[in-house]
Amino acid sequence: MISPNRGTNRFQSTYWGTLKHFEVPTSIVQATSIDQKETKIHLRNPALSVLLVILQSAQARKSQEVGSPVIVKMKSTTLSERTRYSKDKITQATRELDCVYLKRIENIKRKKHGRFGSSEFVLLNPTDSSEFKWGATRNLHYAAGIPYFLFPQCVITDTSAPWSLACMSPCEFRLYVAICWRANRSRGSLFEVAEKEVAELSGLSRPAFRKALTRIEELGLIEVERVFRELKIALCDPFTREPLHQKEAEADTRKDLENYKAVDSHGRAKRMNFNTADPEMSRRLLEQSLPANAQMVPQNNGDVFIGCPYHSEDTPSCSVSFVSSASDALVVLRREHSVSC
Repeated sequence: MISPNRGTNRFQSTYWGTLKHFEVPTSIVQATSIDQKETKIHLRNPALSVLLVILQSAQARKSQEVGSPVIVKMKSTTLSERTRYSKDKITQATRELDCVYLKRIENIKRKKHGRFGSSEFVLLNPTDSSEFKWGATRNLHYAAGIPYFLFPQCVITDTSAPWSLACMSPCEFRLYVAICWRANRSRGSLFEVAEKEVAELSGLSRPAFRKALTRIEELGLIEVERVFRELKIALCDPFTREPLHQKEAEADTRKDLENYKAVDSHGRAKRMNFNTADPEMSRRLLEQSLPANAQMVPQNNGDVFIGCPYHSEDTPSCSVSFVSSASDALVVLRREHSVSC
């Protein structure tokens, strides 16, 4: 069950809190009825994915000279890796976005033997198709007075995570974008909405919608409480599965999972992903988190017993499941009880 806010919330300025995010123009959603009560994401799946990858890349860069156009140069391999689309699909996507959200610069060098190398794009203002100009900050849409909503950067960049764009199906990603858009309209990470409205917003059929909704909830991106045809949806931190509206400041920094880092293949420290949806990864995380020489007793069903982190005991009695949720492996780090004791 989704519980109300707990105490003082440190995430006042934006409901994404310290989780890195970027701006996406709300114009990706357009009215489909004369009275403008029905709305839907108007971009096809490849175009939607490519647009968010390019927008994230642009806003992650350092601001250039004020007044200069916003130009994004991306390796085609990066586009393909993050979207999981082929060269042809990416080309079709950029054509759909052309002259509205971006303009492709054609005079670029190509790799030999027919391989496509890098692409350069000029970002456009979707309201009038004029070129975006760099301001004093990287908040392009805010500076230009263009309505936007926020989207978590890690869903685009952490391609190995099961909850990333690269690993989600097109329907799942499309629905997640629609939910983030709807959360912005509600001005918070916890909101109530009719199931029909979100289904129409995503443009998915009812069976596809329900399947995608179940999946992104399993991935820990959202929590959903269903009451007849109404939904109460809570956005979650992709790294921990914790609902954003319940986050609190921790007096003990060791209990705050945001403070745990892992070094990637490039030697850069990044937030550790505790939401792996991978039983083997959960087991490794648990083993690394336990004190030296700690006992881990296997059970017949694949679960294990460990010493309870909340009291001293000689015989391990705390049961941890690696199947039901990867977050169970964090029992020794979480402030809340996430496993049965």
